[in-house]
Amino acid sequence: MPLFDAYSMVDWSASSRPSREKNPDNSIWIAWAERASSWTETSNPRTRNEAHREVETRLRAAHERNLRVLVGFDFAYSYQR
Repeated sequence: MPLFDAYSMVDWSASSRPSREKNPDNSIWIAWAERASSWTETSNPRTRNEAHREVETRLRAAHERNLRVLVGFDFAYSYQR
């Protein structure tokens, strides 16, 4: 039995302004995959609020389906100098 049914990785390396730049340093990227299917979905929300809503919506839906989800976030814990 696998430990997790779904996986989500979030690169939260975005500026404070809305952006959809292909440069990962200025954009938020979210990946979602489920073991039961062979697809991986990615998205590039424009703002941090949109990203927060998307992650929350996906996790609530996974909870309703009783899925175990591993979520990883890549974001800074401090401000750059």
